[in-house]
Amino acid sequence: MTQTNDAVAWKAPALTLPVGDTSAPDAWLGSGSGIAAPSGGYRLFYTGHNPAANPKEIVMQARAASLNGPWAKVASFGFAGTPQYDAMDFRDPFVFWNAEAHAYWMILASRQGAKAVMPGTVPLI
Repeated sequence: MTQTNDAVAWKAPALTLPVGDTSAPDAWLGSGSGIAAPSGGYRLFYTGHNPAANPKEIVMQARAASLNGPWAKVASFGFAGTPQYDAMDFRDPFVFWNAEAHAYWMILASRQGAKAVMPGTVPLI
């Protein structure tokens, strides 16, 4: 993870989460986003990728009391697209607060056939 206060100067990247073993859904780690949780602490939503799995990509979560960690993966949180979505492209979760809906929303990248899609919602917080 890297941090900035001004989008110009960045701190050197530091290991936040280790990859899982070769059978884990996060054998590789992909991009994601983090939020300050309303109940305290921080949540990181990220892409878990396993080239040997089907689906290959799922959205996962880790939590920490501070940005400096330690970060713990949340084994009970993880979801993939349903079979009509591309198993290779279900990634890049971006979580934000939607004031109008009074809820956290997640935008992610996926495809259905060759078209971009908006798959729906899941409870995040």
